Amino acid sequence: MSKRLINLNNNHSLMKNKENKYVFGWQEKSSALVGIGPHRAFSENTTEIFAPQVKEHFVFWKNGQSHTYFSEKSIARWKEEGKKFEEKGYLRKFLNEAASIRQEFGEFIKRIENKDIGTASNRELLEDFNEYYQKLQKIQALYMASQPEGVDFVNTKLSELLRKELQKEDIEEEHKIITSSSELDLIQQERVDFSTIKEKDNRREEAVKEHAKKYPCFFFNTYNWQAILSYLQQRQKQMDTEESKKEIENIYAQKKNMEKKKEEISLILSDEVKEYATILMELGHDRLELKNCWSGAELLALNLFQEIQKRISLPPEDFFATYTEEDIESALLTGKKLSEEEMKKRKQAMLYKIDNGIVTFKSGEEAEKEIKQLLGPQDFSEQTEVKGMVANSGVISGRVRIVLIEDIEKFQKALNEFEEGEILVTTMTSPNMVPLIKKAAGIITNEGGICSHAAIIAREVTTPRKKPCIVGTKDATRIFKTGEYVIMNKESGKVERIRKEEHEEIKNKLQEQLEVGGN
Repeated sequence: MSKRLINLNNNHSLMKNKENKYVFGWQEKSSALVGIGPHRAFSENTTEIFAPQVKEHFVFWKNGQSHTYFSEKSIARWKEEGKKFEEKGYLRKFLNEAASIRQEFGEFIKRIENKDIGTASNRELLEDFNEYYQKLQKIQALYMASQPEGVDFVNTKLSELLRKELQKEDIEEEHKIITSSSELDLIQQERVDFSTIKEKDNRREEAVKEHAKKYPCFFFNTYNWQAILSYLQQRQKQMDTEESKKEIENIYAQKKNMEKKKEEISLILSDEVKEYATILMELGHDRLELKNCWSGAELLALNLFQEIQKRISLPPEDFFATYTEEDIESALLTGKKLSEEEMKKRKQAMLYKIDNGIVTFKSGEEAEKEIKQLLGPQDFSEQTEVKGMVANSGVISGRVRIVLIEDIEKFQKALNEFEEGEILVTTMTSPNMVPLIKKAAGIITNEGGICSHAAIIAREVTTPRKKPCIVGTKDATRIFKTGEYVIMNKESGKVERIRKEEHEEIKNKLQEQLEVGGN
């Protein structure tokens, strides 16, 4: 059997420019507004409940994808802020604040939906937009608390205590059990709700649209209701009634089984361990609720944005790709719009940087030049491996399929192309990726931690078919290519490129082990 299964080659260190003080945060396709939002939220301390006051960070756009980076000093301050969760009463205060802003945002959306927005003056339209953007940034700020940096302290303490109390090094299974929520998370609840929409119902189209509004994060970067309806109708046709029933039954069975395991293990754990586990469990559950606001905000407020676009005379794609808060204000109040040349430059490259309160915004070649200065040389051609956090254990090798987070139409195309047993490599999984993940043999992401969507899916949604999952690799989508073969190692959290012949050898050995175990 290949030694790669047990001991991956460790002679290649992860690439890091010693002079580069910035560390990768996340990558996704996003509008200028959504991409800039968390940077403003953090630098301006939009919410007092979680305000790490990070001072050095930036986001840039290239090839339709946004890339976010933070300085090491900012990350250290971010982790320090996460220690607040250890304080008595802080978790409940935080969750109450999160519930409050979600409710406020929901009420704002209902008001906008019922408003005759076409008769509003430009200034009134701007006031509505400003209220929308302020609420969005508060939501994004709270969401950042459950990022790996925000929960680093709590997760480290929990792991240390678990190892001590259980007197073992490998505590992954116990960690998974005690941090899993007994409630259905947003992704599971969406599956349950979608199964209730009957294909022959006279109100089906209306019900499908209401379903999308309830779960807008499934349609991130999508500004076309027809595309959403088409996707959901296609998804509904593909659902076998009996299969759907079994899936729903399995969701509830998983929760019941996990709760039973939690009760059993809790008998031998201290109250201190259970308190830390509760923090991660609550934050993981709340994280998806917050994501369902900011990730789907533009869809929910689409009538507001359509009116702004109408008055600026821009199609949705151009508007969301290029316009910032200041540009919207300028266009509505003074009639000054971005020139065709400037929009072209922004589509080429765009940079928004905050450095100790000083904001820099550049586009085109100027942006590309500064991005290179900030990150240094980025040549991934010689790299053959990445390392991340093991969110769900298991050893697997397979063929890679790169899937980037874009819009619902491109996701549908990716779903159709994805072959059973391939290894999903993505920036970060999105809620609508569940059908794709079911086909995957394993999951690898650039970003994420123990509370991330990918980790939760791997631990809960895909059970009982356990999926190896390694998150927070930083560069997996840039190092590996679709069609290559990799091996995921549960012990080290490493993923390494291998030859097809090595994959076949590993696959045969694993099959032999399964057969021996079955006997």
